[in-house]
Amino acid sequence: MATYAFSDLHGRKDLWLKANKEVFSPNDTIYFLGDAPDRGPDGWEMIKTLLDDERVIYLMGNHEDMLIKAIEENHDDLPLLYWNGGKNTYEAYALDTKENQEKYLEKLKALPKHETYYPFESKNVLILSHAGTTPGKPIFNEDDWLWDREHLYDEWISDREDIFIIHGHTPVQNLNNGKEEIHTYCDGHKVDIDLGAFISNKLGILNLDTFEEIIISIE
Repeated sequence: MATYAFSDLHGRKDLWLKANKEVFSPNDTIYFLGDAPDRGPDGWEMIKTLLDDERVIYLMGNHEDMLIKAIEENHDDLPLLYWNGGKNTYEAYALDTKENQEKYLEKLKALPKHETYYPFESKNVLILSHAGTTPGKPIFNEDDWLWDREHLYDEWISDREDIFIIHGHTPVQNLNNGKEEIHTYCDGHKVDIDLGAFISNKLGILNLDTFEEIIISIE
């Protein structure tokens, strides 16, 4: 039994199936840090799959946020969703049964934006969210949990050496000179696990108790 985090699946059912086969076991706890839909072919299916999986603690991502707004706000946000690769997801939602549409939309709207995890046999505190944050910043908007990238350039301003931020949202290639590997930065206090799955064909998984890094790859 282990506790893992991964993020930014973006419709890649194949990577999810391989992770299930090679890493995740029935008794694990799995934090998913948002962005199940869009870009890849199976976005709506992956939303439903992750929401139905009792092992998964599903956090809101900015792509879930865009989908909710496109559905609920008279489609005013639909162009933004489509521009961000959401056409397949939205069309699959539209073709689903009304019962499923209502059921999973309500589940999406109830997703938390952040969670705190306390590793086994450790005094560390892990703050999990889609976009990440910097503890102690004087100005903070709730949407920053989903969208913020300004914190990527912050120095570690907290006097708490036991706090670690685990997030996705920004592909590691943008921060790590193109390297497709989990990226630890900000004096070791922040960990970006978004490997840009849709483009890289790789999924980053972090064991939250041991900080073991696992990469699932499909050639």
